Amino acid sequence: MLETLLDPPLPLTLDIHKAAIDLSRYNKLAFYDGLIIAAAVRAGCNALYSEDLQDGREMESLTIRNPFA
Repeated sequence: MLETLLDPPLPLTLDIHKAAIDLSRYNKLAFYDGLIIAAAVRAGCNALYSEDLQDGREMESLTIRNPFA
């Protein structure tokens, strides 16, 4: 049932990994935060909900939203 509601997961590619490194270095983020952002951008997301990142911040084509703000 869950498979009918969601798109299939994207594989971790070398391009996503490199983008994560670049995002992490440029924005002074932890690597895994950069990896989440890079994967979300590659998946075509326009919003990322996280309580760990700055609400309203824009990175690439993505806007960070804190669901508790």
